[in-house]
Amino acid sequence: MKIALSTESSSDLPRDLAEKHNIHVIAFTVVKGEETVKDGEETLESLYSFVQEKKTLPRTTAINVEEFKEHFSNLLKKYDAVVHVSMSHACSSAYDNAVNAAKEFEGKVFVVDSLVFHTGQALLALYGASLIKDGFKPEEIAEALKERANYISTTATLETVNYLYKGGRCNALAMIGANILGLRPMVELREGSIKLAKKFIGPRRLWTNAYINFIMAKIEKGADKTVAFVSSTTDMPEATETAVRKLKEAGFANVFVAKAGATIGTHTGPGTFSIEYIADGPHSWSIF
Repeated sequence: MKIALSTESSSDLPRDLAEKHNIHVIAFTVVKGEETVKDGEETLESLYSFVQEKKTLPRTTAINVEEFKEHFSNLLKKYDAVVHVSMSHACSSAYDNAVNAAKEFEGKVFVVDSLVFHTGQALLALYGASLIKDGFKPEEIAEALKERANYISTTATLETVNYLYKGGRCNALAMIGANILGLRPMVELREGSIKLAKKFIGPRRLWTNAYINFIMAKIEKGADKTVAFVSSTTDMPEATETAVRKLKEAGFANVFVAKAGATIGTHTGPGTFSIEYIADGPHSWSIF
């Protein structure tokens, strides 16, 4: 049985990994003023320049039902079934739209709520690709992914809360306090929703090191050390190098560096830094 693994651009899965592991990515839409582009067609630097010039955020729109129908239909021309890993239902209507689109294909499309986004979603998609290689049935893969979704550690530290404020996800008092005190909030996904988890302080080198050390302490409590992602919305070479080195020293076999796309980066803003892994102990992945 030929099974396709599919996910959305909100996963920020690096293109080379998607191609290597045959993961099919469908893109969100980005609206900047009167212009519409697909996520991935324009750099975050360009979108951040737009924000500075126009004093307004670009909008991202979820993939609609008809777009999902076309995506699944095209895949089913070459495959017998599709397993689709979707962005958290609490953060986007994409999951519900994918589920509704799947109803058109008589049980051939299995949609999984990743409960996360960004590279946490990418981790789940990669694990799905490994299960396909191991010969599991599509319904078995979907069930396994739903179980592991509960253990993905998705966190990020933000250098600025201005983008969250512009997007209505942060009140004025919190924004002013963060800017005056130099606070760098760490957010995490809990049960599919974004929550404030911790606060760091100081210049970039200080708060990124504090965040990295905090995550490394969490990893000691139990992690699948097959793969982890280090990512950012702008180039942060010192923090990235430090995180990659410490993850490898901790025993991670594969550490990938990713850059956030528009779906994530336009909401969190420049200077966002993230480490993501699956926190459910040792597993063996056949694709690595």
